[in-house]
Amino acid sequence: MSDGFYNIKDMLVKMNEVGKEFEQDFLDYFNTLHNIKKNHSDKLASIIKLSKFKDISKVMKGEGMYIIFTNYKFVENTCNFTIGNLKAIYRGHSHGVGLRVISHLFNMKYQTIKGKTNYISCIQLDDQIGININLKPYNSYQWYILQLKMKKSNVFIREKAEEAFDRVFGKPLGSKK
Repeated sequence: MSDGFYNIKDMLVKMNEVGKEFEQDFLDYFNTLHNIKKNHSDKLASIIKLSKFKDISKVMKGEGMYIIFTNYKFVENTCNFTIGNLKAIYRGHSHGVGLRVISHLFNMKYQTIKGKTNYISCIQLDDQIGININLKPYNSYQWYILQLKMKKSNVFIREKAEEAFDRVFGKPLGSKK
C-alpha cells in the first residue's frame, strides 16, 4: 500500500494465514472438551437444558457459537461429540445466539416474532427445517445446548470455530454447511 494502491491478492493471503491461526486456537480449545459434563459452566462456555420456551431466557443474547445435543435417535450421525448419552446434532454461530436457537428448536414461535432475521438455514431433521422441541415427537427427548461466548467476534472468527469443531468432532447430522 506504499504507492497508494492496495492488493487484494496479498490481503487474501494474509487473511488465510490469520484464519489458520484462529482455527488452530479453536482446535486446541475443542480438544479440551472431550469429557465435558451436563453441568459445565465457565467463563467461555456453559451448558443449558432446554425443554420449554421459557428456558431460552438462559441462553445468551450476543455473539457466539452453539452446539445442540439430544438423545433423539437418528440413523447416522458421524459427529462424535457427546455429553453423557446426548450427541451433538447441530453446530452453528450467530451474532444473536438466543434468537438463533429459537429458530432451530422453537421454530413455530420464531415464525411469530416480528422484525426477526429471516434465517434460511435451520436445523434439518425429519425433512423439516426448524423443529419444535416442546411438541411431539421431540418433547419426549432431552435437548441441551453448549453455548460458547464470543463477545465482539465477527463471522470470520466464528466460521473458523465451526471449521475447527468439524475437524475435531466431525460435522453434526443437522448441520448442512
